[in-house]
Order: sequence, then structure tokens, then C-alpha cells
Amino acid sequence: MAGHRVVLVENDGALARALELDRVDLVLTDVADADHMSKQATSPSRPTVLPVMYEPTKAEVKEIINGASRDQIVGRYPVTIDSAMKARADQKKRK
Repeated sequence: MAGHRVVLVENDGALARALELDRVDLVLTDVADADHMSKQATSPSRPTVLPVMYEPTKAEVKEIINGASRDQIVGRYPVTIDSAMKARADQKKRK
């Protein structure tokens, strides 16, 4: 079983420091900030950015579902996180 450590950051500077100092595999961010975070989340570990929504409106849910894969649908984040971590492990094996 893998161990995980959560690091909470509240601004770009704190994110940059966390990416410099730690091996980051996954960045959870508000869906509205996902593009910005994808550009910010560059480090040797090349973390996966997973957008999340808190209390989305029906219109937001519909928009996300129309453009999302089955695993990305609201409420399926544990499956999506597992998939992202498995993909990262598979990439490392291929190197």
C-alpha cells in the first residue's frame, strides 16, 4: 500500500515552493483554475492536475459531463485519482 502526504497551498508562491521541495504527483485544483495550474505545476515530477468542483450548479455539471470521460464525472474522483496514479506508475516503468 502506498503512502500519501497532503500538502495544502493557497497561492502561486506556495505552490512553486512545494513543487521545488517535494515530489508532487497530483495537484487538485478548482476547475476554474485548472488551466493556470497546469501551467504552474511544472517540476521534475511533472504532477497530474485534476480539476474539482465544490457545489457546482446544474449547468456546470452538465458542461463538465458533456466534455468529460466517465472517470472524470463528479463524484468519481477516487477512481480518477487512482487512474492518474496508475498512469504515472506505468510511465515510470516504460522509462
